[in-house]
Amino acid sequence: MLLLVLACQSQPSAVPRIETDDPTRALEQAEAIEDPIARGAAVNGWIREHKSTLHTDDGLALCALLQQPEEGVCRRNLQSAHLE
Repeated sequence: MLLLVLACQSQPSAVPRIETDDPTRALEQAEAIEDPIARGAAVNGWIREHKSTLHTDDGLALCALLQQPEEGVCRRNLQSAHLE
């Protein structure tokens, strides 16, 4: 019981962010994120921030780094740039 309480009190780790505006560097930074869930969050966040100026091929390369269902979410985010 004590372990459960201690585990619940621990701080969650921060989700890594892709800290660049350059798609090539974004791809490199995304590849360096080993955890697939963290990578999905980082890539999808970056796509949402840059999709209005991002070339489709660059965005698809980033989405291809992800596993399903995150890859599908990424592709939908990328393809909906005209809705913003």
